[in-house]
Amino acid sequence: MIKKNKPAIVGLIICAFLFITSVSYIFYLNGKKDQEKVDSDEVISQVIDENADADEIPVDFDALQEINSDIYAWITIDGTEVNAPILQNAEVNELYDEYYLDHLYNKVKGFSGSLFTQKINTTTFEDANTVVYGHNMKNLEAFGSLKKYKDKQYFDDHKEIIVYTPDHTYKYDIFAAVTCGDEHLMIKYNFSIPSEVERYISDLKASDGIIDENVEVGANDKLLTLSTCTNITSDRYLVVGKLVEVK
Repeated sequence: MIKKNKPAIVGLIICAFLFITSVSYIFYLNGKKDQEKVDSDEVISQVIDENADADEIPVDFDALQEINSDIYAWITIDGTEVNAPILQNAEVNELYDEYYLDHLYNKVKGFSGSLFTQKINTTTFEDANTVVYGHNMKNLEAFGSLKKYKDKQYFDDHKEIIVYTPDHTYKYDIFAAVTCGDEHLMIKYNFSIPSEVERYISDLKASDGIIDENVEVGANDKLLTLSTCTNITSDRYLVVGKLVEVK
């Protein structure tokens, strides 16, 4: 009679259980992320007027404010998946608050989080550099589609960022899509000092990525930086534009 190795059998059962649990959890996470995207798409369809005239603000900010008063702007890049509200947590005084890193536009905790700025920035887009954060989601939610800017043709075809607020429309011309270190930009650079703005621009141009040298940018320009993770290292991936028009 062959004796059964009970410890080995128990070990196999435990391994099988852990494997099944891990796979089930992965499916759960993916399903939850996909549902968050569906919910986000539903909000977009309800608050964006596709038939608005070119000079009109197509975003129903009154409806958004009813959902969450922290929503103060809307960002879109034509032809990309970037089309979502921008939030800033008004309930805290912490300059580097990250509440919306894992909370959705309706304050429900969620993996994809929201696009947000920190209190170190104003909500008027008058700062020398406004930094908007978002996750690099595999389903392209949040800033997941920014990775496409690594392709030069895609970069050239999607150069304009539009930000809407209740009173204004801001247009930015993208000049950089680069990978940089994980230092906090608003700590590394003092953007209230023109020379620091110049240093930031210089560092962008020295970084690994794509730079449009035809876009003249300097210390007096208002910049918009879209910041996300690379999902490979601790580095950040930045898409940066300069303000070219305010309506």
